[in-house]
Amino acid sequence: MDKPVSDLVEATQHVAAGDLSYTIQRSGSDELGMLARSFNNMTQKLSEARMQLFQSDKMASLGRLAAEWPTRSTIPLPAS
Repeated sequence: MDKPVSDLVEATQHVAAGDLSYTIQRSGSDELGMLARSFNNMTQKLSEARMQLFQSDKMASLGRLAAEWPTRSTIPLPAS
């Protein structure tokens, strides 16, 4: 297998294992260089989407917690 193709295979295996930070170090204006840049762009976008999903999930959890919070305190306040 050619080195550029084996690099791409290795990169896809990293991404399949969840490593979205893996990049292909290839430059050039040929088709393989364009493919490498496209792959790197794709993994960057996936990583950003994963982070947005994580943040959205945190906000949803916070919203559920706030909705379950009692509307009034069950601790008696001292008389004034």
